[in-house]
Amino acid sequence: MSFINLKIIMRHELILISSLIILGCQPKKIESLNLLDCVPQNTIAVLQINDKNMLDNTLTNLPFIEEILKLKPTFLENIKSIIPQRFSQNSLLCITKEGKDALATSFISKNSLKDTLFKKKHDQNLYNSVSIEIEKVGNTKVFYSKIENIEIRSSSQLVLENSIRNIISRKKGIQDSEFYKLASVSDYNAPLNMFLHHDINDLMKSLFPKTILFPFIGNNWFSFDFNTKKDPFTLDGISIINDSIPEKIMILKGIETKSLISPNYVPQNFDAFLALAITDYKVLEDNFKIYSRYKNIALKEIDFSFLSVVDEIAWLRSKSNRAFYFHLSNSEIIPSTLFSDHQAEDDFRGVKIYKQTLPPDLIVFLETFGPDIESTQVSKIDDFLIFASNKSFLKQLISNHLDDNTLINNLNFKRLQEDLADKSSLLWIGNTENLKDQWIGNSSEKHKIWQKIESGKYPLITLQSISEETFIQ
Repeated sequence: MSFINLKIIMRHELILISSLIILGCQPKKIESLNLLDCVPQNTIAVLQINDKNMLDNTLTNLPFIEEILKLKPTFLENIKSIIPQRFSQNSLLCITKEGKDALATSFISKNSLKDTLFKKKHDQNLYNSVSIEIEKVGNTKVFYSKIENIEIRSSSQLVLENSIRNIISRKKGIQDSEFYKLASVSDYNAPLNMFLHHDINDLMKSLFPKTILFPFIGNNWFSFDFNTKKDPFTLDGISIINDSIPEKIMILKGIETKSLISPNYVPQNFDAFLALAITDYKVLEDNFKIYSRYKNIALKEIDFSFLSVVDEIAWLRSKSNRAFYFHLSNSEIIPSTLFSDHQAEDDFRGVKIYKQTLPPDLIVFLETFGPDIESTQVSKIDDFLIFASNKSFLKQLISNHLDDNTLINNLNFKRLQEDLADKSSLLWIGNTENLKDQWIGNSSEKHKIWQKIESGKYPLITLQSISEETFIQ
């Protein structure tokens, strides 16, 4: 089992042993209460609030967060209704799936501070001898219980009852050990820790649909520490690679870091950009073989030996245009499967343009991370092979490079680099203003909300992963 550490920046094996089958698998019981043990089953997000004052100040200065949540108005109202004015440190805000599409919100805390939410009970009932108080907060019905020194508020009575059962029987609501491993390595000096399950993707896609080239983070739990040391904030996180369940993220396993060069060649104006270090093509090949078998991808063979001269691949998307960048560690001997320069189709500003057909296994690999390229035009510039979906786009990319209109010369990117590690295994960058158009789509409601968000203040969003032996940070 390996870890992947992730950073998002927004700038201005399981073993079971039993002697008798009839014993079955019993959930692990806990002796003393820990707030994380009280998280309800089917929870897809847990936010642990370590410093309320710092978090309040940050959110006041980042009004766009609440504006984005207005895209899900009932969800936002439920969150506001269950959070008391005062609460103890390390309290938990939980988002739990209820049924097929509904989401319940719950707030779990220790009652070291006097609660100010429930001034008047509207109703009360008992569940397993535990009192459940019911209060109307705005348009939301809130359910409240106190068990020992644990207070729980929820927008769902069923979810609250689930927590009551687990606490009484001393059983953890989340049985996945990965959840607790992530919690054990989180930075509790950060004002907020976020523990997210893969199923959070449905919610994220409803808020940010069609986020191009955004890398697959994990198939289970992953976590982020919310930090405000850099303006406006960073998310430093970890995802766990489960070798028994191959997924897209495991392709990064064992990929060492390098200083990525593609920002020197990609244009300043784009929707999204993704770069991947390839320090050992054989590791990449072996990882992709495992992944493709798990996904039942039909390939006669997977042989990446032609990538022995490539140490970096980048994907670029600009509206409907698509491109790949291959950085050559050895440009003297280039396999013909990558670049066949027998006859040029065109010459543009002194750069020859060729037609190139890529091998099927490479095409499938490239499509794993990004959209396909139906027809491929290619040019060699310095130590880079640049493949584009059409000739006119390739000419545009050539001009951007020759005119120094590239990402490395973008002032916002230069500032962003100050917060990034010098070497990466993977780097994704999104152009917020361009992505916003895709997030809005044809929705007039989304358009009104996004108009209020000054995305120009946050021009670039970045996710960086860094590999160090069994860890990828």
